[in-house]
Amino acid sequence: MKLFKRIFLAAPLMVALIIIAATAPASAIDYYLCAGATTVDMPGDPGIPMWGFALDDDNNLSNGCGGPVQVPGPRLIVPPGEGLNIFLRNDLPEPVSIVIPGQEMPVSPGCSGSPVWTDRTRGPRTLQSSGSGLSDAKQRQTAATGRTDGAAGLRPAETRHIHIPQRDTSPDQVQMGLYGAVSQDFAAGNRAYPGVPYDKSQDLLFSEIDPALHRAVADGTYGTTGPTSALDYNPKFFLINGQPYTAGTPCIEGLNVGDKVLLRMMSAGLREFAPMMIGSHFRVVAEGGNKYQFAETRYSLLLQPGSTKDVIFSPSRIDKYPIIDRRLNLTNAAAPRGGMQTCLMVRAAVQPPISGSSDIMDESDSH
Repeated sequence: MKLFKRIFLAAPLMVALIIIAATAPASAIDYYLCAGATTVDMPGDPGIPMWGFALDDDNNLSNGCGGPVQVPGPRLIVPPGEGLNIFLRNDLPEPVSIVIPGQEMPVSPGCSGSPVWTDRTRGPRTLQSSGSGLSDAKQRQTAATGRTDGAAGLRPAETRHIHIPQRDTSPDQVQMGLYGAVSQDFAAGNRAYPGVPYDKSQDLLFSEIDPALHRAVADGTYGTTGPTSALDYNPKFFLINGQPYTAGTPCIEGLNVGDKVLLRMMSAGLREFAPMMIGSHFRVVAEGGNKYQFAETRYSLLLQPGSTKDVIFSPSRIDKYPIIDRRLNLTNAAAPRGGMQTCLMVRAAVQPPISGSSDIMDESDSH
């Protein structure tokens, strides 16, 4: 399957990062996003500055995005066989660009796929002059900040499934929250890859927060009187899908015995994580959106920064299956019983209606 994608970066004037595939799909899905600032509350530490993506409510970036800034960013799903266009407006105080790990990037501003501006020219840009008719806010360009190595869109690829769109501009932006997930199945009918069907799916996105770094970026001291680089990185909160574990955090529900559950495991951290399932195992079927030739049966795996792995979990019994970070990032600002842990609650297989009755067997009766 050839996958054709475009990224349009706007701040808020429109910038296009385009790849021309040998054979483009007949259609493409459009997503309109804004990069903006927000705050999050962590246990014992409210109001931590974050950056994230918001989904536009009217596909018109000139008036901003109506949706809230989210961390992780909005989930992007590309239908099988379609291309992807991402339109991005930058409302942050520094330039932003997007890269999708696992996708080949163009290497020259002269090749198709390099930044394309609204006047249809390519290449790095400086701020527009006041004579351009753009306000000061509109002069904050994205377009990969003049870079040519990571500035372009996405190469056509075979069977790309799950990725993390993230920044490609400065080392603090992923840590600040500019990440999310995009996926595309190989074919309709829940076929993730050739020969890899699934019944249900669940994202597990691992990330972390260093409050001191976040506040230094927000108040402008990062790189000066505050932390000078990621060498000073010291995360205090460890998250799955944007939340740390706390007492009373519910398990992930909706799973039944016999389901083929596709777990999309993704890392948006700056360090390695090691998700581990307690009480069962899974099959690792793909990495970086690329199917393995031979699946691996494991109960734990290693996620490098920015990496993704797809696994199939097939529960054979009713139970609660914890998933934790084997590297023991299981605290909330040093307080125990927190951090990167969740659980999958597997119930009985759903029974068909009994003849002559419209009722389904109550789950409590099947235990």
